[in-house]
Amino acid sequence: MDRFAKNISKETVSEGEIGEEQEEESVDEDDIEDDEEDFEVEEESDPMELQAKTVANATSIWEHYKPRLLTNGARVAYLCSPHPTIIAHSEAHKDPTNNIAVEEFIKRVILPRRQRNDPDPNVVLAQLVDKFWAERDDFVKKRGFFS
Repeated sequence: MDRFAKNISKETVSEGEIGEEQEEESVDEDDIEDDEEDFEVEEESDPMELQAKTVANATSIWEHYKPRLLTNGARVAYLCSPHPTIIAHSEAHKDPTNNIAVEEFIKRVILPRRQRNDPDPNVVLAQLVDKFWAERDDFVKKRGFFS
């Protein structure tokens, strides 16, 4: 029990115990001073090494948060972006998870509004997904309405 706890509990402390505690405290202060001497700041490290560490750290952070950041809405927005660089990137890097994201997004956002009158929601979902990909293809290739 430390000195403060003894004072709070109003226990009586003999002088011998106080002396032992003071010795322990002085040893602890010496240990702290030794620890400070052991810790040395690296002077200047190689900038390439620092850059590699930074990239590795950023990559690990991205991998950790990736499932929460790449939502279905974000993937659909990526596919619908009008920026030419993003269009070229999405065409060059086709990902099957984007197809799943489009289907899930349509199922969650558009389909509930249309289900009231339609008998089979799976048929309607398939038609909406096909329409999305057809219109996206027209948009990317600048055909039809998008020319």
